Amino acid sequence: MDSFVCAKRQARMYYKDVRCALGAQTRYESDLQIISNFVQSSIYHKAQSVCLYYSFAEEIDTHTLAARVLVDQKQLILPRVNKACHNLDFYRVQDLSTLCKGPFDILEPSCEFSNFIDITHVATCDKSMVVVVPGLVFDKFGYRLGYGAGYYDRILDKLSCVAYVSTVGLCRVQTLVDDLHALHLVEAHDRPVDVVITQTSMYDTTIKLA
Repeated sequence: MDSFVCAKRQARMYYKDVRCALGAQTRYESDLQIISNFVQSSIYHKAQSVCLYYSFAEEIDTHTLAARVLVDQKQLILPRVNKACHNLDFYRVQDLSTLCKGPFDILEPSCEFSNFIDITHVATCDKSMVVVVPGLVFDKFGYRLGYGAGYYDRILDKLSCVAYVSTVGLCRVQTLVDDLHALHLVEAHDRPVDVVITQTSMYDTTIKLA
């Protein structure tokens, strides 16, 4: 096995263990603050559309955030796994009770009750979309270690040419590292998110130091 692939696999196993070891109460309290920091941010306030992943297991809980997006009368967009194309399709969701379990037992939009959208087209038309990207680990430069399927790597690449999209990583401080490059966990095609939000800080990766 390629040493780089092996290193990524070992890192995923390690940080999954770190995440589990935090305990349910610590994760709950951290997530409340992270979500609060996000909804109070200018990125969220300016957004007409919010594209979320719908969390599962020990991920940062985005269920309450999805409900908040609807209450705030913003357009809620959620992904649906397209196994045939090994890709994500996106749907506009108006009622969370219509979500159904997908191929990975993660709740996702129902084709019957949600409207399929072209996420790039919507982002361009809205001129203000925020996309919340999942990750096991983020660093302070916006790079992430995902689950290895590559779904969101392709989405980030697709959206990189759209000027009106802000990409965000929600991350507990316990799984925030200084620099994934230094750990040799970043590939040439990896794209960083614009902002990383933890329970204590916000890192704007678009600001370049002179």
